[in-house]
Amino acid sequence: MKIFDELDHRCQDIANLHEVIAQKDAEIQTLSKQIRKLAKFRRTSSLVSEETEDGDSASQSDSGSMTQLSRSSSLLNKLNLNTKSRLTLCLNKVRDLMLVKELKEPLQKINTLSFNPGLLALEDAKEFLKNCFPLEVASFHFNKDSLLRNDLEKFLDVLLRTNEYVTDEIVLSNFVIDQDSLVKILSNFKNKEVVSFNSCKMSLSNPPEFGDSLDGATLKHLYLNFCGDKSHGDWASNPAHFENLINGLSHSPDLKASLKDIWMEGSGLKKDKARDILDTFGFHSTKIWILYG
Repeated sequence: MKIFDELDHRCQDIANLHEVIAQKDAEIQTLSKQIRKLAKFRRTSSLVSEETEDGDSASQSDSGSMTQLSRSSSLLNKLNLNTKSRLTLCLNKVRDLMLVKELKEPLQKINTLSFNPGLLALEDAKEFLKNCFPLEVASFHFNKDSLLRNDLEKFLDVLLRTNEYVTDEIVLSNFVIDQDSLVKILSNFKNKEVVSFNSCKMSLSNPPEFGDSLDGATLKHLYLNFCGDKSHGDWASNPAHFENLINGLSHSPDLKASLKDIWMEGSGLKKDKARDILDTFGFHSTKIWILYG
């Protein structure tokens, strides 16, 4: 029976792999079309720039800077953002990529930002997070609709800086997260109401060491939906990985006191097993939410 179970697992893994390959092929085709459009746009812009070139280089530089700032302000006005706005930027789309390239100042305060870096726009994405991130945003979703799985390290430093502007919730999706990055993220965003990891594969072969970095934590809700399914660590077969996470978190009395619940839909772990692990490490008042498990 074990052999057949293993075969079932392998077949499912192969099916998941084919699905990922199909998604990547579709994304590559879309990117190819967008690259051609972008190249055409740049050629046109270059021709216009050459036709209007006059005056000395210093004057052109000053004029160019003023034009860029004016264009950026105009874009912000057109976006018509306010504290109730929900903005989605996907840098695989030419329109969104060009908008981000034109921005030279932070966005206004908004409610929700969903930001998806593109495969060919990593530097533009980093520049946006560093210099044009909203002055305040309640909920920040990063990489929700992207297949950038192994690129978190490229964004980590600028991502951590957004802590200053995110008031309530940060959601990270579809990443492979090594243990060092996991510690930095949870320590950095420990005072948000919600920290959410969706469909992320975490390195948890041993308990993460937080030291005193979680002192003063006020985090209330931790989401681990579809972390630990067969494509993201397989916690059903490796419950020790979830146990290691809870073990690491348990060294913070402040987090134990503040954490109201953990959501684990699609994690593959049975609710009773997750409950036992939480109780073992002293999270007696933390609720566990697994609707189908």
